[in-house]
Amino acid sequence: MKSFRLPKQIESDLDYESELTGKSRSDVIREALVQYLAVQRENRSSSDLGEDLFGTGSSGATDLSVTYKEKLGQTLNEKFGPR
Repeated sequence: MKSFRLPKQIESDLDYESELTGKSRSDVIREALVQYLAVQRENRSSSDLGEDLFGTGSSGATDLSVTYKEKLGQTLNEKFGPR
């Protein structure tokens, strides 16, 4: 169970909604949170959701697509010597 404080106006609105619908205050809050979280989830793009997973691979480097040619050149120079 979690508890939190509400501004008086929101508490008053919550009481009114609870009485109007015949639902408990907890039910009204729970339904509102479920709806809010669903909307937030829908508004996130797939790249936002996987941001910490994209672009690193097993190397952990995040700039491989930008520095690919430079890194390839260094690797080839190390293996075969300068051209």
